[in-house]
Amino acid sequence: MKKIDRRTKYTLDVIKSTTLKLMEKKEASKITVTELCKIADINRATFYKYYVDIYDLIEKIELELYNSIKKSIETIEDEESIKPFINNIINIIYENQDACKVLFGPYGNKEFIKKIVYLAYVKSATEWKRKLEKYSTDQIDYIFNFFAFGSIGIIENWIGNNFLEKPSEISDLIVTLCDNLLNN
Repeated sequence: MKKIDRRTKYTLDVIKSTTLKLMEKKEASKITVTELCKIADINRATFYKYYVDIYDLIEKIELELYNSIKKSIETIEDEESIKPFINNIINIIYENQDACKVLFGPYGNKEFIKKIVYLAYVKSATEWKRKLEKYSTDQIDYIFNFFAFGSIGIIENWIGNNFLEKPSEISDLIVTLCDNLLNN
């Protein structure tokens, strides 16, 4: 992998942060490259050197966060509990507050947060199936969706409340609710 020099890193950070600020106020479809470049104080050629369009930029912001979360949970060996997975996801969301406020906010991609929650499920699917052995595969899918959308609601509420609670409090809440579901 090629090392990025300081100037390039600075430029990419400015483009990213400007995009996130704009997305706090409006949908991606309403953001133009011209507007972004004017606010970021870069020229269009610089933008197009790194990105095809606004959607490509947003996709790369999402991918960076997704890969960060995926990498952190791939290192977890304890698949008996969802706690380490949820802890890692919540901590990374907390560490990336600016991006998450936008990506999980009203103008973000609703499928993106589902994709993140699904990472924990895939990693702990064997344990889910063991604990829910009395249920059919279809029922397990329903239960997972109940868990996923409930977790998403908690995370979105936490983000909407400007990360008022500690990450450990949110993680513990999700894990407790999920464990209660899995153990009944």
